[in-house]
Amino acid sequence: MDSSLEYLHQKSLLSPEWIQFKEDLSHITKQIGLINKQLEPTTDITNLIRRLQFLCYELRSQLSEDEHPETKLKILNDFFFTQKNFSSLAQSELDEIPYLSLFLERALVQRSGSPLIMTLIYNHLAQHIGLPLHFIDLEPKCFLKYLGETQTTYIDLSRGGKSLGAEELLENMRRRLKDEKISISQICETLTPLQFLVSYLTSLKKYLTRHSKLEELLLIQNSLLELLPQNLHLLGERALLFYKLNLPKNSILDLKRYFSFQHRDRAPQELVRIYDELIGHA
Repeated sequence: MDSSLEYLHQKSLLSPEWIQFKEDLSHITKQIGLINKQLEPTTDITNLIRRLQFLCYELRSQLSEDEHPETKLKILNDFFFTQKNFSSLAQSELDEIPYLSLFLERALVQRSGSPLIMTLIYNHLAQHIGLPLHFIDLEPKCFLKYLGETQTTYIDLSRGGKSLGAEELLENMRRRLKDEKISISQICETLTPLQFLVSYLTSLKKYLTRHSKLEELLLIQNSLLELLPQNLHLLGERALLFYKLNLPKNSILDLKRYFSFQHRDRAPQELVRIYDELIGHA
């Protein structure tokens, strides 16, 4: 076995303390920076953290101590979109740099990136001024939910932080998804910071899968399984990855665990074939 692969087969992109701070957005933001560093060694973590801290400091300096939450939201929008000129990349731009658009340091330097990473930066700033926002489980992930004193507001970061009511958001999503039957309950489920991290890793995984970057993909898969250890689908995917990387012992260990919970008739045929092949050679 290649020594580098032997090292990778159990390596995760997550730092050990993630379990203690899994619902802390600031920690999840830092965790994403550390993930970027491992995938792209030129990432400067110190510079990344300083940039975030300075943005938070600049924003706080524009607020009075007893600022009303809705005023905070207006100031945050002006700071983020007008003063600092942050923006989500258009789909045509995302198609050109789908991988780099997900990197936090690049987004902070260029003031642009995927809707996912722009939503993370915006929410990170909001948390630092005492404005609790919630990620929404929508694609693209450019919406945040604010629970106001009298009503719930949805913030569309793809439209300069425009505030939407529930019905306006529903109409927006019906047009976007071309589905008139979709209900407000279907599109307004919130994500915890940990679930957002899973979404982030899954977005990286989509690119790495398309481009067959198997070693980096294994790091992502290990990380996802660390976050979701009971997920059989992820386990089966990692078994297949091990097989493609010529790590049969690791593959068979995952497959034995997989088939102890999943009946052969319900498993993907590729996994059944690989399992039978490896068992036959054991």
